[in-house]
Amino acid sequence: TCLQAAQKCGNSRKPGFLAPLETLAEKPGRSEKIHRVARTGVCLIKISGNIPDLDEKEVLAAVRELGEIRSEVGIEALKELAAREDTSAALAKECGVSIDAIDSYQGKVRNLSHVFNGISAGSVLILMALGLSIIFGLMGVINMAHGEMVMLGAYTTYVVQNLFLEYAPESFEAYPLAAVPMAFVVV
Repeated sequence: TCLQAAQKCGNSRKPGFLAPLETLAEKPGRSEKIHRVARTGVCLIKISGNIPDLDEKEVLAAVRELGEIRSEVGIEALKELAAREDTSAALAKECGVSIDAIDSYQGKVRNLSHVFNGISAGSVLILMALGLSIIFGLMGVINMAHGEMVMLGAYTTYVVQNLFLEYAPESFEAYPLAAVPMAFVVV
C-alpha cells in the first residue's frame, strides 16, 4: 500500500524518490501515519549524502525534523551522519540532540508497552486465581480438571481456524463464529 511504498522509498535513500515523497507528505487527505513516514523518508534522503549539491542548512533542518518526528528508523542514519569525517561540529551536535530526543521518546513508548503487557498478564493471572478460588470455595478441594476442558476448547478453535485457512480463505475472518460453538460441542 501507500504506507509500505513510502517506507521502501525512504529507506532506499535514493534521490529520485525525494520529489514523490515530498508530494506525498504534503498531499491532503492522507493519514497522519503516511504523512509522518513520508516526511521521515524525505529527511533520510536529505541526510544520506546522496544529493551532492544539498546545502548544509537543509541537512540541518532534516536532522532537526527527524528529531521532532521521533522515528526510530532515523537513529542509525543520524549516527552514520555524525560519524562521517566531513560532518561539521554543529551538524554532529544537532545529530546528537535528535538521537537523544528519539531515544527518550522510544524509551517512554517501551516503558508504556511494558506496563500494558504487565497489566495484561496480571489480569489473566487474577482471572485464573479467581476461578480456582471459586472452584475451591464450592468444592473444598482444588480441582485442576477444568484445564483439560480449556485445552480441548483451544485445540478445537485451532483446528477450525486451520480448516477455514485451507477450505475457505476468503471468509477467514468469520472463523470465530464457527469455532466458538464447535469448542462448546467438543468440550
